[in-house]
Amino acid sequence: MVLEAVDLHMMTNRQERIHIQGDLTIEHVYPQTPEHGAWLPLENPALVHTIGNLTLLTSALNSSISNGPFKAKCPEIARQSSLRMNAYFQQMNGKDDWDAADIQARGQQLYEIALLIWPRPAQQASIRLTPGQQRAIDSLCDIADQHGIGPGFRTLLDAAMCNALYPRVEASSIMVAPQSDKNRALFTVWANPKDDGLKVYVVTDAFSEVFAISSDHAYQLLGHPGWRIMSIDDAEQFAGALDALMRSDAIAP
Repeated sequence: MVLEAVDLHMMTNRQERIHIQGDLTIEHVYPQTPEHGAWLPLENPALVHTIGNLTLLTSALNSSISNGPFKAKCPEIARQSSLRMNAYFQQMNGKDDWDAADIQARGQQLYEIALLIWPRPAQQASIRLTPGQQRAIDSLCDIADQHGIGPGFRTLLDAAMCNALYPRVEASSIMVAPQSDKNRALFTVWANPKDDGLKVYVVTDAFSEVFAISSDHAYQLLGHPGWRIMSIDDAEQFAGALDALMRSDAIAP
């Protein structure tokens, strides 16, 4: 999981390496369904699903703090959790709310750590889109937003662009392809949902064939080829796996 990898990277030689027993759950610091009057509304509701608003908690702690106000939730996270990423909330004690600026500031911190773990590939040229291509992509993002899957759709699109993969825009989807062969699908993501989730088709073998990546490594990170119905958490895990796969040290010589 991406968040677990980030937390492990935050450990220093002054901290004990503790093996986590049991499953952790993803907690939205600003709740998906906030208690009425306990939270100020976000101008951009999509921030709820971004990495700056996500953390890991045990099921017991997650359920105990639930959707309560931040001034009660924050000290419990800081006091009960042993994870390094949750030490962040120690500095927030005494703060009554958690707003867009807080989400973006924490997101930037976690993003910088993630780049140390999964640096962007330097061997490929960046993607340059024409104004028409950008408008077409923006239109599909708007459609995804209308269906409630915009954050996951953008997560996969951003992961593709950060790894210098080409976003080929279709009528209702984006087919992600290598720049060397823009007709070759690596994975495709649709702006229209299926079963309230993000519809994705992954061609795992194409990664090993196009980039000379070990087939075993591709399968280990991306899983078997075929259809996926992804939640926002699934999309973030896939994006992290894609970043890890496309690192230069993952490429076979």
